[in-house]
Amino acid sequence: MEKVYSERIGRPIVLRLAYGQMRVLLRGTLVGEEAELLRLRTADRLDVDISKSRVLAIEEDTPVHGTA
Repeated sequence: MEKVYSERIGRPIVLRLAYGQMRVLLRGTLVGEEAELLRLRTADRLDVDISKSRVLAIEEDTPVHGTA
């Protein structure tokens, strides 16, 4: 597969993933891309490898700053 996600490395993103009948949202920072995998770093600093075949969509994550 082509490296089409490289321009988003280092940016906060939301991944929409498919696992069978389930749909999952994962938030984090894209930290790497290989031929078949994406590496996402979650907020608690865990690196997760995700198969590109599971990705339905990738979106920029826009932090919301509240005034509490």
